[in-house]
Amino acid sequence: MKIDPLLPDQSRGERYLRQLFNRPWLVALVVGSAIHGLITLDLWWFGSAEYLPIHWQLLIDNPVCAVIQLLIPYFVPWVITSMANRLNCKSRDCLMAAFPEANPDLVIKLDSDGAPRYINRAVIQRLYEAGLSLEHPEEILPHDYRQRLFGNAETTLRLWHEIQGQHIEYLARREPGSGGVFISGRIQTV
Repeated sequence: MKIDPLLPDQSRGERYLRQLFNRPWLVALVVGSAIHGLITLDLWWFGSAEYLPIHWQLLIDNPVCAVIQLLIPYFVPWVITSMANRLNCKSRDCLMAAFPEANPDLVIKLDSDGAPRYINRAVIQRLYEAGLSLEHPEEILPHDYRQRLFGNAETTLRLWHEIQGQHIEYLARREPGSGGVFISGRIQTV
C-alpha cells in the first residue's frame, strides 16, 4: 500500500523513520534517551560506576545545572527536528504555490459567486494575445459559465469556448465545502 503518491515506494523501515522524524518530541525522546544510555554504558565500562551518585550530588548542590545536563540531550534533537520540519513544510508550500504559475495550462480559481480569485500566467498571456482586459479575466470563459457551473449538481464539468478561432476545453471542479470552483483549460489544436 502506497501512502503518498508523490513519494517512491518505501520499505517498512523508511516509513517508520519518516513517521519518527515527523514528530520532533518523539525524536527528542529517542535520541536523548540513547545519549543518556550511551553515557551510562561508557561510564560503566570505562569509567567509575559513580555516574548516578555524582549526578544526584550535582542535583542537590546545583539543581539548575543538573536539570540542564539532563535536558540538553533531549532539547537539541527536538530543536533540530522541529526546524527541519518547518523548513520542509515551507519548501513544500513554496513548491505548491509555484506549481499553478509554472503550469502551461490555463488555471483559474473562482469564488462561490463565480468571480475569478486567481489566474495563472498562461491565462494572463492568453488574455493579452486575445486583446481581452486583465480586469475581466472571466471573458476567457464561456459567456454562460456561471449558470452551467452553479446551476448544475455535478462536481466536475467540462466546458468549451472559442476565442479567435482557438478552441479551449475547460475542466471545472467544484471544491466541496468552499463553494469555489477550480478550472483548468487547455487550448485544443486541430
